[in-house]
Amino acid sequence: MTTPLSEIDEIHASLATKFLTSLSSSTKPSPSAPYSHLSLPYRQHQLLQLARLVQENADALCHSLWIDEGKPSQEVMMAEIGVVIRPDLDAWTVELSYHPNVPTPLRAIAAGWPVLIKPPEVVSTFWKLLAELVPKYLNPAVCHAALGGVPEVTKILEIKRAHIFYTGNARVARMGSAAAAKHLTPMRLDMGGKSPVIIDDPNLGKEKRRVSAKSVVGRKVNNSGQSPFITVQPSFLRLFAKLSHLSWLGV
Repeated sequence: MTTPLSEIDEIHASLATKFLTSLSSSTKPSPSAPYSHLSLPYRQHQLLQLARLVQENADALCHSLWIDEGKPSQEVMMAEIGVVIRPDLDAWTVELSYHPNVPTPLRAIAAGWPVLIKPPEVVSTFWKLLAELVPKYLNPAVCHAALGGVPEVTKILEIKRAHIFYTGNARVARMGSAAAAKHLTPMRLDMGGKSPVIIDDPNLGKEKRRVSAKSVVGRKVNNSGQSPFITVQPSFLRLFAKLSHLSWLGV
């Protein structure tokens, strides 16, 4: 299942038009102006809808990733979908502007921006399911998924956008950056596994050593070890390797 190329322009135009209309509207949220000046209650509602999507479809989401990647449901819940948090949304909401260091569409939705997602085709089962679920929980004016391969990606990159997020390999990142440059579109890259964990203090206390090893091992076993690599002081290497092994054994 792919998104027809002719529909991609229509999807983008719809997202942009509804967003710009909402900026000039003084009315309450409605189908024609759903954002209501990017109101906080509306944005919080969209995040709560995402939480509902995960909670009500956790088994199906886990099963789809098992089909695509052979990933155990325990790992999916821990690292992929089980980290959706609801209770602290109000406490986390403050008027603070900063530059986030994790490129993810969730931040854009939380900020009230419309998002067009092109998921990787290698997890097709998972994204077919998500493409069916997203319209049931989120306002289509907020989030839309376009499915497909190279032709669909090429079409999306031809459209002038406000910002592009990309997570993946360097080859595709170069293609995306070149396309973004034509429109001077800002692009945020997350090149997986490029950020090392640096442990540069060999004099850490016993408890801090144990916690650091446990934390690193806990992340390293996800996604078949794809998580960032580790840099350790030579004098601490043997001990850290031993602590990591013990953490893996649960000791």
